[in-house]
Amino acid sequence: MPLERYREGLKVVRDAARRAGRDPESVTPAMWCYVVIDEDPEECRRLLASPMIRAFTLTMPYYAFEELGYKHPLGEKAVPFSDYVPTRYGKEQVLEALEKVPVEVCERYTLNGTPDDIIKKLEEYAKAGLRHVVLWNITFFGDMKKVRPSFSAMSKVLEYIKGRVP
Repeated sequence: MPLERYREGLKVVRDAARRAGRDPESVTPAMWCYVVIDEDPEECRRLLASPMIRAFTLTMPYYAFEELGYKHPLGEKAVPFSDYVPTRYGKEQVLEALEKVPVEVCERYTLNGTPDDIIKKLEEYAKAGLRHVVLWNITFFGDMKKVRPSFSAMSKVLEYIKGRVP
């Protein structure tokens, strides 16, 4: 989720808590996100363009594509997270849709970069209110040779996070 949308969404949640008579601070601001991580930023870009990483991004709603000037590969008002059932599509349809997923959409809707890049982005979310994060390392879906190096890079991010937990 882009940082600005996170800020806006958190404000909506806190306002709703107030209206419901709850302490807005009793709600733990959290985020779950896909992570594509590598020590080499160019390698991250290559991985983001891979078919499997694009497949994850294909589940994003139509407006995720529209806000970057693209049409969703599955249709103008696609809400594929709930509507996309791969068995309802032929192999050629899916491969064609994956080819149409722009790397820019993959970049925007994954937490991606070097460990330092990821840490910097997480700090920005923390300033916006984030207090709990779930990171799903999908790097190796882009290249199976990245299993070990991606988890090694993730360990740097997790060490940072653990160092910040009270």
